[in-house]
Formats: sequence, C-alpha cells, structure tokens
Amino acid sequence: MNIYLLSQSENTGYDTFNSCVVIATNENDARELHPLAEEEDIIINNNRWYIENESEKKFFPCIDDRIEYLSECHGWTTYDTRHNVTVKKIGVAELGAVKSVVLASYRAG
Repeated sequence: MNIYLLSQSENTGYDTFNSCVVIATNENDARELHPLAEEEDIIINNNRWYIENESEKKFFPCIDDRIEYLSECHGWTTYDTRHNVTVKKIGVAELGAVKSVVLASYRAG
C-alpha cells in the first residue's frame, strides 16, 4: 500500500475539499476515495458516491437537496470527473495498512 496526496481544482470556493492524503494500492485506487470518507461511510454505486445514513440504513446520493449549501458531491469532484484529481505518491504505508483517507483539507466558508 502507498500513501498519496490527492488534490482537485474543479471546486475551489467555500465549503470544498482542496486535497486529502489517502492510503491505496495505486493511483486509480486512490481516486476512488472521497475526502469525506474520513468521517462518513462512502459507498460507490452506479458510478456515484453515496453516503450511508446509519439511522435510516439507506444510501443518499451526494447530489441531494439536503446538502444544497455544499458544492456538488460535498465539495469534491464528481465520481464521473475523478480522473481530473491530481494524484502524487508521497510515501509507502506501513505493513497492514488498509485503503482509507488519512487526512482531508476542507475550505470552510
């Protein structure tokens, strides 16, 4: 497993993620991670990121009226444009590390 720095310039206003550090096997695997996965359970289904709602046990799409105050997909790129995310390998993870978001940078408004 490797450590990658992901960054994006698609959403650059307030309430957006500009970058995150992730652990993944390769660059494509790293792009599958959404920075919000540091705090929420993010699921990929039908080429979209979904957030699992623990209390209701169902999935909500990232593009949703309840999060209208945030940029599309919680201030990150959409799943369809994840190829625009810049990925830079910055290290090698410890043995036993799992695919995850380690740290995310969020521009709160």
